[in-house]
Amino acid sequence: MKQGNQKVQDDGHVIPSPLAILLVEDAEENRMVLEAFLKPLNCRVKTAENGAEAVAMFMKERFSVVLMDIEMPVMDGIAATMNIRAWEKQNQVDAPTPIFALTGHSSGEELRRCLESGCNHYLTKPVRRQQLLDTVRPFLGGE
Repeated sequence: MKQGNQKVQDDGHVIPSPLAILLVEDAEENRMVLEAFLKPLNCRVKTAENGAEAVAMFMKERFSVVLMDIEMPVMDGIAATMNIRAWEKQNQVDAPTPIFALTGHSSGEELRRCLESGCNHYLTKPVRRQQLLDTVRPFLGGE
């Protein structure tokens, strides 16, 4: 189903058109690897080097998915996610954008913090290509 120039999935999730992913990662090498992993999805990938930059970008345009590193300078991923969720609530966004935490820690406490901040799911680093694609693809209207 389409809504204006956007596709709406059966579950009500609005998929911005053209498809876009916001990749938030402070390490340039990690950004390059993740961007290469995402190429088969044929969507735009915009990058931010810290949470403050990501929040500013998010307020200006819609993304299908946000991949959020948790440990970054300036503003970490927890604070950035909370800011994005607050902005969505303030702007009465009906279908919040899926946010996936990218974390090097797999402790229950760290994962709980990610989910409590508003992340929908998390991927533990090092992220594997197929795991990333399998996680993101359903939110881009793919199988």
